[in-house]
Amino acid sequence: MNILIICQKLAEDDDLLGAFVPWVRAIAKRVDSVKVLCLAKGEYHLPENCEVYSLGKEPGVSRFGRWLNFIRLMFKLMPKCDVAFSHMSPIFSIASWPFVKLYRKKATLWYAHGHAGWKIKLAEKCVDVIFTSTKEGCRVGSDKIKVVGQGIDMNRFRPVEDGNKKQDLRQAQILLKTRNKDTKKFQTSNFKFQMVSIGRIAPSKDYETMIKAAEVLVKQGVSDFEIKVFGRANLAEHEKYFDKIKKMVKSKGLDEQIKFIGAVPNKDVVKYYQEADLYLNMSHTGSLDRAIVEAMACGTMVLTCNEAASGVLENIGLGEQLMYPKEDYVGLANKVLEIKKLYDTRMATNGRQIATNYKSDDQNIEKIRDMGQKLRQEVVGNHSVEALGGKIVKEFDNLVKIR
Repeated sequence: MNILIICQKLAEDDDLLGAFVPWVRAIAKRVDSVKVLCLAKGEYHLPENCEVYSLGKEPGVSRFGRWLNFIRLMFKLMPKCDVAFSHMSPIFSIASWPFVKLYRKKATLWYAHGHAGWKIKLAEKCVDVIFTSTKEGCRVGSDKIKVVGQGIDMNRFRPVEDGNKKQDLRQAQILLKTRNKDTKKFQTSNFKFQMVSIGRIAPSKDYETMIKAAEVLVKQGVSDFEIKVFGRANLAEHEKYFDKIKKMVKSKGLDEQIKFIGAVPNKDVVKYYQEADLYLNMSHTGSLDRAIVEAMACGTMVLTCNEAASGVLENIGLGEQLMYPKEDYVGLANKVLEIKKLYDTRMATNGRQIATNYKSDDQNIEKIRDMGQKLRQEVVGNHSVEALGGKIVKEFDNLVKIR
């Protein structure tokens, strides 16, 4: 079976689209050949049965030039393939439809977004199957939809290995303080509770709620935390939003608590999940954000209002602990404090020694570990890239058989 994949960009060093390269590998290992047609390409590592064709966006080919390249390459590639698979962009399915019909092939699309505009509605008419991450990921009301999970590379996104950090609890405060066995007291370090938020900088990500929640915590006297925000505004209209939230942080005096780091290639982002005690997601996109599942795969606790994540977390009995209502910054602050207390274990934050209960401490360690294991196992069972590759290729095979 030969597959044509149409995507925006094939580059492992891309912060937003780098996660798609493992998908191509997972599909390629299950078929005879894969031909990838992309708007632009960067660095990637694929097996020998893959060929990559760029429409030329990276050297600056004009939109009209890319369109001519698309037509030329579709005439060249489509006759050699059995199924066309478009990734995320419905316009690819619409544009490739004449070629699919001309050569009597099958067409599929991956789409995961809460918005159901005219493009996805039209694309639904042009394809045989739509793949998505969860039932909330594609809301066009079609029997063509197949839920296949988020497709996370489990070999890359995993808890930190035992070693210098001693435990797979990352930088838990429990493990960064020194126990005096004779006095049964703890000496605190200058530890800060570490939170991260990773993804696009856009209004739908609602960073205002995160900033307001941080302000609530500081006003309550809780300032020993740090939130690192990794991401960029990938659209020109989102740059103003980015400027707005940076000014908001400064005006509220939260520069010590909230740091905007910038974009990080997807292939390098895993260490930031591993080092974090908590991943924050305030997204209103309506579909399951990939970063939530990446954090879960690393065994890192997540805190989100994402409606698609609700079913995922409830499936493992953690919906109540790790969800908060949309735009409820007080609720978010309270949830952060609850999770932070698991790491604090009733310790003072001013560096003095205090007595604490061993049993309570051990229970919290076990609770953190248990939650992390549950989060990862949910991804292993339902959202791994290997599972996704198998499900997608199975559908390809079914389509080819009935062609």
